[in-house]
Amino acid sequence: MTICIAIITSEGIVLATDSASTLVNTNGILHVSPHAIKLNQIKNFLIGTMTWGLGSINDRTINSLINDFSRQFDPSKQEDVTVENIAKKLYAFIWETFGPIPLSGRKLGIAVGGYSFGSHFPELREINFENNTIKVVVNPKNFGAIWFGQPDVLTRLLRGFDPELINYLKTNCGLLDDKINEIYSKFNYPIPWGTMPLQEAVDCIVWMIYTVIGKFQFVIGPPICSKPIRVAVITQEKGFQWIRQEQLQFPLEKE
Repeated sequence: MTICIAIITSEGIVLATDSASTLVNTNGILHVSPHAIKLNQIKNFLIGTMTWGLGSINDRTINSLINDFSRQFDPSKQEDVTVENIAKKLYAFIWETFGPIPLSGRKLGIAVGGYSFGSHFPELREINFENNTIKVVVNPKNFGAIWFGQPDVLTRLLRGFDPELINYLKTNCGLLDDKINEIYSKFNYPIPWGTMPLQEAVDCIVWMIYTVIGKFQFVIGPPICSKPIRVAVITQEKGFQWIRQEQLQFPLEKE
């Protein structure tokens, strides 16, 4: 499983993911690898992707597919590069490669975020292969934080409720969505995302992702979110910058 987080401010967008990838079958989780790559840059554009759910399709990792997709672009032609177009083309690329994705009860989601050519503000879109949709998550000039994959820790911490509580209140208390949203809105932490300095956004996203990883260090169950983390910042001024990126290395303990 996964935790993917995006923080969108007026200064730029910060993306972060963990590195756990789980191998499952009908009997449950067979193996957890701590080295999956879930955060990528598209070509040399001011656009990145984060993936959660399925880590591979027919023995091809999602990371390898996104790299293949990225290589098809001409880096000198950026006039038509928009977050919307990249999301649509990535969806079409995966669909044309595999056809209907065999989810087998699991999910596959890809967040595409960054700057469209000529835009002064970042945006974020979500590709959902479960219902074959591409939706706008954050429009230009809108700011905030959003997370995908394992949402319960951050939703509890920052929004004041467990996501599963919504269904409980509907089923057992007869509350409608409007009333539930009214209740929940009173417990959000007030965070000024739009005016948050970029370094604070980096500090915040690292704190958020390690908080989620910390849960799986202590609760009963497999560590389906784990270190190392990958963090990137995208701005108009400096482009796509890696803040933390795992590099291949020799296993020192075996020397």
